[in-house]
Amino acid sequence: MAGIQVTSGQRRRQLDLDLPLLPFVDFMLCLVAFLLATAIWSQMARLTAVGTGQHGGDETLLPKTTLHVSVQEQSFALAWREGSTLIETQQVPRKAVFASDHAPHYPALGAALGAAWAAHGVHRAASDASQDLAVLHTSNALDFGEVAAVMDALHAPRRKLDGAPRDGQIAAFAVSFAVD
Repeated sequence: MAGIQVTSGQRRRQLDLDLPLLPFVDFMLCLVAFLLATAIWSQMARLTAVGTGQHGGDETLLPKTTLHVSVQEQSFALAWREGSTLIETQQVPRKAVFASDHAPHYPALGAALGAAWAAHGVHRAASDASQDLAVLHTSNALDFGEVAAVMDALHAPRRKLDGAPRDGQIAAFAVSFAVD
């Protein structure tokens, strides 16, 4: 059996103590198991707080407008929505231009998205790091190259941003996919 032997040679009477080590090891293993099991609860006890600005509470919040882009057989449907309210719709013909890399490109869609963002985009200030949200609706049967081409067209409209890398511009839209 494992143990610790403690001797003292300076007293008149010699003390030889044999302390069993196994109960200490068992206790330490139980303590480690308890700490590992309760470590997840310390993460769940945190609150996430997001500040809206430096002002008190009289600040007006920007409306949550989103652009919904639906890929259809012959066209793209662009729909600006504020919550569940439809603001404007537009149809853009789905005409692919093939470059030397044999990948499709949609320049007409990129131009229409730029005009739509100029008319309805919310985040325009050079000090505003937020992007407008574009939700992409596609079918599962759509080719990956075409999905990438639509995403490239969604990133075509650009705007100025203070402190942005390279040319000082970022994409006007942040792209998200819809589950249909």
